[in-house]
Amino acid sequence: MQAIPHKPNSVGLPPAILPTGTVTVAPPSGWQHRENRITAIANAALDAILMMDPAGKISYWNPAAERIFGYTSDEALSQDLHALIMPPQYHPAHLGAIPAFLKTGTGAAVGKTLDLQALRKDGSKIAVQLSLSATQIDGEWHAIGVLRDVTERKQAEDASNQQTALVNSLLDSAPDLVFFKNTAGVYLGCNPGFSEFTGQPRNEIVGKTDHDLFDKEIADFFREQDRQMQLDRKPRRNDEWVTYPDGRRALLDTMKTPFWGADGELIGLLGISRDITEQKRAEVAFKGISDLLQKTAAIANIGGWELNLAAGALKWTQETYRIHEVGADYQPGLDDALSFYPPESRPLVEAAINRAIQQGESFELEIPFVTAKGNRRWVVASGAAENEAGKCVQVVGIEPAEVPPLLDAIGRDGVYLLVNFRTESEVHDLLRQIGPY
Repeated sequence: MQAIPHKPNSVGLPPAILPTGTVTVAPPSGWQHRENRITAIANAALDAILMMDPAGKISYWNPAAERIFGYTSDEALSQDLHALIMPPQYHPAHLGAIPAFLKTGTGAAVGKTLDLQALRKDGSKIAVQLSLSATQIDGEWHAIGVLRDVTERKQAEDASNQQTALVNSLLDSAPDLVFFKNTAGVYLGCNPGFSEFTGQPRNEIVGKTDHDLFDKEIADFFREQDRQMQLDRKPRRNDEWVTYPDGRRALLDTMKTPFWGADGELIGLLGISRDITEQKRAEVAFKGISDLLQKTAAIANIGGWELNLAAGALKWTQETYRIHEVGADYQPGLDDALSFYPPESRPLVEAAINRAIQQGESFELEIPFVTAKGNRRWVVASGAAENEAGKCVQVVGIEPAEVPPLLDAIGRDGVYLLVNFRTESEVHDLLRQIGPY
């Protein structure tokens, strides 16, 4: 029998072997069955299946290869495989490996799976995974390659890697302590701040629990907070005093929040701890100063106020409430505050406040004042504008501070004079004429 010369086809299997003459001898039925089965598998495969002969030419090209690379079998068969679909950067390695492969069927890539780039007919590059094997036919070594298009997967991986790199950059630059654990309390990761807190490298923290990293007392406290958060299934916040490896004590404000898997199952927690030691000290110091100011204001019988223009809000100090003889639940407004001044002196206060807002002028007025209980007094009301970017944003002042009894004694004449001398400067001129008091 004689094999009829043939051009390799898209299936790549040899044609039936025919005898010379006119009588056709059918191939064995078992061989035909195997050929049909292999052909069906090759045609149905989603991966490209290629064969390269000893001359480096393509001798097999399945339908998936047509779809992935864009070449039909007629276009691809008998073409130089590397010249057709492999980028130039791979050619030197191929040429260097060919001699050994043709002799032994072995090579650095044989029997391995490699991530490579490949060229399509339109010139675009795609990411592929190549699984390479060798087979010997008629004493010569042929290469069989299975290539999977992993372009979309690589793009997704690259996007995920970029996102991971961004998240890691944010974590690394965060001044807070950041950590995350699974539901069993095993650390899955952390940032440099948390690594400094534990005194251990990040790679040695992963896989450990609180009891591996901290004293039993603090570890038990951390685990109890974790347990409560997991039971509540909502964020949990607490303050905790901790000791760093160098002995430094710090107050941490810690927020632990659950994080969930794609199926909605709780898979762990994310924790963020902020060192609020200095903030707490400042708050304590400020409270001490505030208490001191309240006490000195009460001794001096001086109240303070603040008119915020943006919010339209008026705030009083505790002493101001006491001087006005109103309860702590009283909500002052500007009109309400002005109503404590008699009608004859109210325009002076309004004008002074308007000048402070519009022209930035400070003021100090010595005028009558009536408390919520009807007690009449002479007081000193003063204020000043506070500006931002050249614009008044609020007016703050002292109100009211009672003047000495001598001035209060001339209150009736003062009221008459205030009626007749309407300007602030005229009132001040009159008061100066009275002399020291």
